[in-house]
Amino acid sequence: RVAIGTIPAGSECAFAKMVSYVNPVSAAWVILKGHKIKAIDVLKIHQASRDKVLYSICGCGWGLAGKLAEDSEAMRSTYGPARYLVSGLKSFVNLRGCPGTLKVLKSRSPPQECFQPCPFASLCAVCETAARRNNDTPPPNQEEEEWEVEHGEGGFVVVAMLKSEKALAPYVHLSDGYVDVLSVGKVGRLELLRRSSKILTASHITPDQEFCKYWKAKSVILRPHNSD
Repeated sequence: RVAIGTIPAGSECAFAKMVSYVNPVSAAWVILKGHKIKAIDVLKIHQASRDKVLYSICGCGWGLAGKLAEDSEAMRSTYGPARYLVSGLKSFVNLRGCPGTLKVLKSRSPPQECFQPCPFASLCAVCETAARRNNDTPPPNQEEEEWEVEHGEGGFVVVAMLKSEKALAPYVHLSDGYVDVLSVGKVGRLELLRRSSKILTASHITPDQEFCKYWKAKSVILRPHNSD
């Protein structure tokens, strides 16, 4: 295992905002002092169509979330940090569903504590316990686990697999051993706008999961129905 420190130098520094200092000088000073080392989960992403493997410590998105991230990169030099707002407005105007099939390998019984907010930068009892549990427990046999399947024939607006975005996934933890998965089926612009305002209070996730489905998952398979 290798200890890695992060000195943020980007325009958003999403991961650094959660775990450390956004100011690069302050972050470097913390590393030099020998700050406490903690475990983090890393997402392994396999793109079968390109035979390509990627890794992420923040998350990945598809549909509206993926398009926003893709377009915002092209706008980086022009709009800087405001590129997400510009890209978001563009994606909202051109909103359309992305047909596909989503398979989620659910945890059979995630500890109830996993549905409490993670303090990220400070000590988290859930993450500490999970790190010890994952060290002692062999990886699950996915063929023996139960997959939940969502058929997005009408198109998914958003599918997001997250590890450090507390607005969309209020119960996300840095190292609980799960990936927080959200999906929103095809919905109209006005309804999406109305529901999106609830993200600020984390009330977009409801027990009936009428609008947004939410899982603590071990693995995810997403198969688009077309190349768009």
